[in-house]
Amino acid sequence: MKKSLYRFITLFLVFVSSATTLSAKEYTFRGRVTADGKGVNGVVVTNGLAFCQTDVQGRWSLPTDTCISKFVYISTPSDYCLPKEKSIASFYVASSYLANNGGKYDFTIEKRKQMDSEFYFIPISDPQVKNKKHVELWNTQTIPDLLATSKELSKTHEVVTMALGDIVWDNMTLFDDYRESMNLLPVTAFQCIGNHDFDLRYQALNNMPYGSPVYGEMHYNRYFGPTDYSFNIAGVHVVTMKNINYMANKEYREQITEAQMEWLRRDLSYVAKGSTVILNMHAAAWNTQETEGNVLNAEELAEVLKGYKVHVFSGHTHFFQNNQPTANIYEHNIGAACGTWWRSDVNRCGAPNGYMIVKASADTLTWKYKPTGDSADKQMKLYGVGEFYSQPFYLVANVWNCDNETTVEWFEDGVYRGKMERFTDNDESYLASLANRDKTCLTSHLFRARPLYTTKEVKVVVKNRFGEIFTETIVPDRAYRKVLDEAKPPRLIAHRGYWKAPGRVQNSIAALKAAAEAGIYGCELDVQATADGEIIVNHDPHLGGLPIATSNYSQLAKTRLGNGEPVPTLFMYLDEAKKHPEMKIILEIKDQKTDSANAYISRKVVEAVRARKMEHQVDYISFSPFICDNILKLDSVAYVAYVGGKMTPEEAHKRGYKCIDYSMLVFLRHPDWISKANSLGLDVNIWTPDTEEQMRMTRILRPDFITTDNPI
Repeated sequence: MKKSLYRFITLFLVFVSSATTLSAKEYTFRGRVTADGKGVNGVVVTNGLAFCQTDVQGRWSLPTDTCISKFVYISTPSDYCLPKEKSIASFYVASSYLANNGGKYDFTIEKRKQMDSEFYFIPISDPQVKNKKHVELWNTQTIPDLLATSKELSKTHEVVTMALGDIVWDNMTLFDDYRESMNLLPVTAFQCIGNHDFDLRYQALNNMPYGSPVYGEMHYNRYFGPTDYSFNIAGVHVVTMKNINYMANKEYREQITEAQMEWLRRDLSYVAKGSTVILNMHAAAWNTQETEGNVLNAEELAEVLKGYKVHVFSGHTHFFQNNQPTANIYEHNIGAACGTWWRSDVNRCGAPNGYMIVKASADTLTWKYKPTGDSADKQMKLYGVGEFYSQPFYLVANVWNCDNETTVEWFEDGVYRGKMERFTDNDESYLASLANRDKTCLTSHLFRARPLYTTKEVKVVVKNRFGEIFTETIVPDRAYRKVLDEAKPPRLIAHRGYWKAPGRVQNSIAALKAAAEAGIYGCELDVQATADGEIIVNHDPHLGGLPIATSNYSQLAKTRLGNGEPVPTLFMYLDEAKKHPEMKIILEIKDQKTDSANAYISRKVVEAVRARKMEHQVDYISFSPFICDNILKLDSVAYVAYVGGKMTPEEAHKRGYKCIDYSMLVFLRHPDWISKANSLGLDVNIWTPDTEEQMRMTRILRPDFITTDNPI
């Protein structure tokens, strides 16, 4: 929606509400800002709409409409301590208090005994506690970690925290628990409102009828004061803003209203151009992944921020992304403290639950993401070969706090191999935490390299924009080594026979004999039906240039296989197979494209097997659910496997199948199907890994059977 249209809607709502609701409650509030009993000159005072600065006596005065402005508050100067009540920042007075107490209020601030040119800033995204169980997790995981970090940091510099919104999850009563937990820390704790911090029943104040006694932010306001405010510390101007335009009942837009944008302009007018500004908001403005969650009027925001060195900190997305939309703006959309809503220890991008540690001064900011329960030097997660299923042959590094100045390099058994390749995908740890792996979240802070399968060790070296180096090593084939130690080997099936033996070809009698001679567990074959009803052994629907389904056997029999054999009929094949009762025959019935043809071929195949009393030796497989179902109608105890890859284990089990028989690619997309199938009593077969790399990956998946062209 265009900016002008937003302005029109805002003005229209103000006009309508002013015509139908309460009249204005306008006052002129006044008071002083003092330190040690003396007035402090030049302190910025605002009511969220109007601004003033104190005079040499520390006096301030603001005309205020209490239906719009719920607080009067100061922007604490750098050379004064940040006011707080225990650990929670307290720099405001409620307009209702002023209205009921003579309209006067004196802010008392304390001069810093010693100026410090640096401070630590800890942005914390999305605690998002919904119930007491979540509060317990917050109190036993995040708070102890924050306590240890803030105690250590506070030995050298002041520590300021900023909760970047979604402090709670629509449960306003839990604000008490949050305040109580933050009061344990040696910090000054500031807050930003998120979409889940609004009372579900009401719209934001700017959308409610003028003069409404209830509105979405009212609980947040009671606990933490105004939603748009600023303060100064160590020469840095810190601003926090609401950028959730709330419509009630979980409906909202990621947007800064025109009135708020004007407030920001006026706030920054007191700050010298070229200064460092930290802007805290709940929703990101410039994400390049999942852009639908960005602030709608981000371009206007960037225009207001021109001339300043700006770092934006945001949450909301539960993933980590660094962006630099302009030369003067760097946005940190940081991982959530609660990760994926307290369901696991990772965010949607695979970054661990945690928070940011920023060291700030008037000239520079440096930052590092701190994983909860781990070292601040833990800046990556490595996946060995076979552990990141969408990249089965690669070693993968998730480097969550990377940006365009980060380098990620690797060494293979001590030999430098260069930079790892950056790519975009879904993080495997996140997918593994889901009940449904289809809930994807693409992330671009992934890097990959393809080591040899004989490699003993890989070292990954990450260098960030500040020159800090982080190193981790990994045994790249650790997943394969683990499966060799823990799991029994799968049974191998020769795909279309052991046709790679000398003098053999696919689906030949010679390949069947070779498989038996080699002691292979099973031998797979394919069958098709001719126009005159003969069942022949052949994979493709054509033979010798003729379509099998519309050609008679006498025509097709003129063709010879590559080793000179005649094309075998099913009868010929079964007669030979019966001589090798120790070897399973895996009989694939090819889809004949019509139900009548599929009914015919499945009946003829079952009759042929039954006539030779080979029911115990032959398993049936097909891409056609119709054929699979028909086999069970003809023989209710037959071993039937579906090959098509389109059924979940639950669906296959419900139909009475004994096995899901899918390609490796299917199981790489759905690795959880293997354990689900086994829990239902289904076997799992994977086809057709042939290289050493493919076979190793298949072993890692832990199937019961592997169908391969290289069964030896």
